[in-house]
Amino acid sequence: MIVQGVSVTGDAPKVIVRIHDRKEGRHYFKRNKHRWSIYIAKTGHKWYPVESLTEYLLNLLGKDFGLNMAESSVAMIGGQLRFLSKYFLSSQWEELVHGADIFAGFLGDRELVEQIEEQALSRDLFTLQFVENAVEYLFPFQKDEIMNSLVRLLLYDAWVGNNDRHFYNWGIVRSIRQSFTPYFSPVYDTARGLFWNDDEDKIARRTGNAQEKERYIRKYCKLSRPKLGWEGEKDLNHFKLVEKIYNNEFYISKSEIKELFLHSVLDKMFVTIDRNFSHLFSERRIRLIKDCLEYRYNEINKLLI
Repeated sequence: MIVQGVSVTGDAPKVIVRIHDRKEGRHYFKRNKHRWSIYIAKTGHKWYPVESLTEYLLNLLGKDFGLNMAESSVAMIGGQLRFLSKYFLSSQWEELVHGADIFAGFLGDRELVEQIEEQALSRDLFTLQFVENAVEYLFPFQKDEIMNSLVRLLLYDAWVGNNDRHFYNWGIVRSIRQSFTPYFSPVYDTARGLFWNDDEDKIARRTGNAQEKERYIRKYCKLSRPKLGWEGEKDLNHFKLVEKIYNNEFYISKSEIKELFLHSVLDKMFVTIDRNFSHLFSERRIRLIKDCLEYRYNEINKLLI
């Protein structure tokens, strides 16, 4: 059931829908549509339907990595394939404080925050050190837990090459009534990675032979960059950010990072891909995604010494 009269911000077209969750069980809930679970339904408008399927893939792989991902699925709604992300605020007394809100509260200037993003200066100015200070300003007692969760998310982004973790794509859940301790929100809006905007023709051209495919993966991975940067570094890519976090043990120990990048995690990701996407993606796309994940895994593990 589509909820009318409610708009959702974001790049991709989105609507709010209510869906009967079979786990709720009883027939009463099925009849009472206003008690169905709320989902944000998104259509991948630029590279439909691969964009929606890739977001679902990235959500499942995030679970394999150990992150608290927002519950998600894909479904046909109104004749279109939609990526569904379950609304995780449980009452009107909870709110999601986006990274943008944290930055604006710290700087006292929301317009400046937006201008920095619009002018593509986020990586240079919104460094992890800046985020640390901003989080401490708004959430001083929860800073360590919040920063640890954010860093783990950035490490996952580095593995899958997600280049769109901007300040509206992460946040903190807090109680308006101060009835619970603020915490890092479930992970949402993870869509820009693993060839999400490559059509089948491009993949065929780039993977025609082993050498061409290897060159393409190497270049693709080298050019993937995070939205958040590191103080004193210009135009760093995902691998460089991992190296900085690891060497400085930035809110996470070296041993904890090594646990995240075990080969058993890569194996689990491959099982997830085979089990859920063998009928949704072409064999060529699946092979390219797996090769990319393995290449990034190897490059990251070279840094973990």
